[in-house]
Amino acid sequence: MKKFYIKAFIPLAALVAGITISTGIITSANIKENKPSSGKMYVDGVEIKHTDFNYPVNKNGQTYGSCADAVYIEDHPDLVSVVGNDGKVGYIYKEDMLGEDPSCPEEAVKMMEERKKAEENGTYTPKVCNVYASDGETIIDTFTIG
Repeated sequence: MKKFYIKAFIPLAALVAGITISTGIITSANIKENKPSSGKMYVDGVEIKHTDFNYPVNKNGQTYGSCADAVYIEDHPDLVSVVGNDGKVGYIYKEDMLGEDPSCPEEAVKMMEERKKAEENGTYTPKVCNVYASDGETIIDTFTIG
């Protein structure tokens, strides 16, 4: 039963990371382009508010926890919970999850097209990052993004 849970959770974690990365690329592109943005998100005409998650804080002052319910990147903790490649539950840095920011919307589109092309021709290499304990220092596993 435990192995099934882990196998089922890894694709879910990858999906959440993918959605988060896509949101980050689009949001960052708008900010760097200095285009006016309302900074608000809507679902069926209803504004989605920022949420105070009250994440725990480690000795280094970093917040840690799940970003599953966070809509805005600003609402994510510094260390985001994941299940590592070897099944250990830990945290990756938000910056590792989000990846490189594009400088403009056109660059964001180009980055997505390049990744799709690399996936199609078999040359895409997913990013592997360290998984840490809640202290943000102790490496306990690795996590593959993408």
